[in-house]
Amino acid sequence: VPVNTYKISSLPRLSKFYSTDKYENNLWIHHDAEKLSLTFEELMEDFEVAGDDVVTQVIHLEYSSKGDDFFITHLDHEFIVYTLDSYQERLSNANIKGHRKIKTFKIDNSMIPFDINISGDLFLFQVLDSYLKNDDLIREYFEKIN
Repeated sequence: VPVNTYKISSLPRLSKFYSTDKYENNLWIHHDAEKLSLTFEELMEDFEVAGDDVVTQVIHLEYSSKGDDFFITHLDHEFIVYTLDSYQERLSNANIKGHRKIKTFKIDNSMIPFDINISGDLFLFQVLDSYLKNDDLIREYFEKIN
């Protein structure tokens, strides 16, 4: 999946993609142009339950630019834990935050080119596709930003 990196800094503040098969499956992408960050959070119909809590997955990155080139400077994956009530609110409100985070990996102080392809797919696409379940929504997002 190619990406036109010159568009990264002008991505919308919030994007939401819905699965055509299951409306409850969606992918939220939050772009903070001031902090130069993108956050991808996946909400699922058959969400993960841990005790009385709901667990979602987040891929977060920070980026920088040099001229027309954009670089991923920070990348991490987290499980976000919500109470059932806060998760219900989160379904329609991107500002609702979970009460706990469990970080599974973090890359700091990197300069990974946004447009680097590995085996024909963007590195970022491969990271998202490895962790998130809605690969059709991930693919749609990358098609939309091109």
